[in-house]
Amino acid sequence: ALGRAPSPTWLRPLFESSYFALRGSLVAPALIHGAALAVCWVIGALAARAYELDAIVMGVEQTSDGTVNDSPNKTLTPVIFRVLQAGAFSTGLLILATQCDLFVEFGGHFVQYGDSEATDFRIQVAAVELVNDVIFEALSLLTWRVYLAIQTDRNGRF
Repeated sequence: ALGRAPSPTWLRPLFESSYFALRGSLVAPALIHGAALAVCWVIGALAARAYELDAIVMGVEQTSDGTVNDSPNKTLTPVIFRVLQAGAFSTGLLILATQCDLFVEFGGHFVQYGDSEATDFRIQVAAVELVNDVIFEALSLLTWRVYLAIQTDRNGRF
C-alpha cells in the first residue's frame, strides 16, 4: 500500500522459502540485528572508557594516576559526557556497518541517491532504521546510566 511504511529490513525472514516460513522465522533476524547493535555499543563504551568509576558513580573524580577522590559537586555531567562520547563512537560504527551492508547488498557497488528508484528507496529505509536505532539506544542507555549513577554511592553499592 502506498500509505504504509515498509517493514524494517531486520524484521524479514532469513529465507524466502515456504519451507522455512515456520513460526519463529523472524526471531533470528531480530537477534542478529540486536547483536550487531550490542557490539557497536560495547565497543563505543570501551572506547569512551565508560567502565571507569567516575563514568558510573556520581560525585567522584578519577585522576590520571588512577586514584579516586570525592568530588565537591555531585553532578551527572561526567556520566552523561561518557555516555554521549560512547554514543558518538557507536553511531560512527553503526553508520560504517550500514554502509558495508549496502555495499554487499548491491553487489560491491557503492550506491548513492539518484542511481535508481530501488537504491533510493533502500537508502531511505536504511537511513530511517539508523536514526531509529540511534535514538532508541541513546535514550535507553542514557536513562539507565543516569539511574544507576543516582542510585550508586562512592563504594559502588546501591
